[in-house]
Amino acid sequence: MMLRITFIAMFFSQDIAYVVRELKQRKKLMNFAKIQEIPCERQIYRFLSRFSEEQFVSITLGILNSLCCRRGRNKIKIIVDSTDIQVDLNWFRRKITKERSGK
Repeated sequence: MMLRITFIAMFFSQDIAYVVRELKQRKKLMNFAKIQEIPCERQIYRFLSRFSEEQFVSITLGILNSLCCRRGRNKIKIIVDSTDIQVDLNWFRRKITKERSGK
């Protein structure tokens, strides 16, 4: 659940706080993301602070590889354009809002 929220925030280049707020306001979005209970931002940042950057990248690649099926010699390759993806792991667990970040 926390990784889903983090991936949504990364995909749309939004803060985790914004994604959590939108999920709380829109039940359809919550159902689409298949999230039953929405944690607060602090819980998500606490969860993410357990991982180093390398571990987070490994987790992400592991999830992507598990979603792709491999058939014989013809391996499926995924090309990801990550130019707009921002990773905000917030290691010091400070709540960052759009007003505070200057966006």
